[in-house]
Amino acid sequence: MATWTSRRLRGCVWTALVLLAGLAGYSAAQTADDKKAGTAGSAEVLRELERAKRLATQDRYLLRYKFRKGDVLKWKVVHLATTETTIQEKPETSKTRSVAIRRWEVLDVDEDGNATIEVTVEEVEMWQHISDRAEVSYNSRTDKTAPPEYMAVAETVGVPLLKAKVTPNGQIVGRNRPKKGFDLGLGEMTIPFPKTALAVGKSWYVPRDLMIQLPGGMVKRIKIRQKYTLVKVETGVATIRVESQPVTPVNNPQIEAQLMQDLIDGTVRFDLDAGCLLSRQVDWDDTVVEFAGPASMIKYRARLTEKRIPSTPKTANAASGE
Repeated sequence: MATWTSRRLRGCVWTALVLLAGLAGYSAAQTADDKKAGTAGSAEVLRELERAKRLATQDRYLLRYKFRKGDVLKWKVVHLATTETTIQEKPETSKTRSVAIRRWEVLDVDEDGNATIEVTVEEVEMWQHISDRAEVSYNSRTDKTAPPEYMAVAETVGVPLLKAKVTPNGQIVGRNRPKKGFDLGLGEMTIPFPKTALAVGKSWYVPRDLMIQLPGGMVKRIKIRQKYTLVKVETGVATIRVESQPVTPVNNPQIEAQLMQDLIDGTVRFDLDAGCLLSRQVDWDDTVVEFAGPASMIKYRARLTEKRIPSTPKTANAASGE
């Protein structure tokens, strides 16, 4: 009969053999896993190198305004809007149309390309109709006097509304506003471009603060940002998507109703060679409920188009319109 010691020895040998077999299997599996990991890692490195190669060879575009002293630029701006409201079960519909000729005159350009620009609205044609009330209209070219609804607008036609200093990348570094013109919801007069060139598909962001009037005379600051995306570049014309994005959380219908016209979604076409805006289209379509108590509703639908039109500059202007 085998002694306890010999049985223990045989048990230890058996255990050792099992452990060795297990370690051998683990080593073989680990070697296979390492090979797989190495192959996957190499594939990932190759993908990153390919991506870096694409980025290195991808065209990049420097978006810049190009101004010359004496340049005169004009745009035709058309704004159409319909506002439907219901308060205490009483519906009302307001329709408006405005057509304006906006004029920029470049008064001076310094050695860094910063331009001093004077902004004027040369002419306007306006119309509105509210539910069952009589229509109201005003045409600055044909009407000697304006109705009360458009008296303030008439006072701004043909006179300088703003004198601003604009950098080549669209930053406004100084302004003087002798008269306050009507705001069509586009915010600043220029697009602030990024400092560096960018490829198609890339975006940049511009922060804005909006002051909202609350009941009781209080004012609330709402932070938003404008997201700009370079969608495409064809024949020297850049197409840019612009979209407003609220940063401050808003859960108050009264605030949402006031924000409707300030949050935009549109497209801009910019002439890279001439360094100027060719056209812009902005659309609004939003509805807010309970903005003025239960069962209240406001719906705002609008479109604004702006298109470059020919002008007669004081000096030869190489910038071509559409």
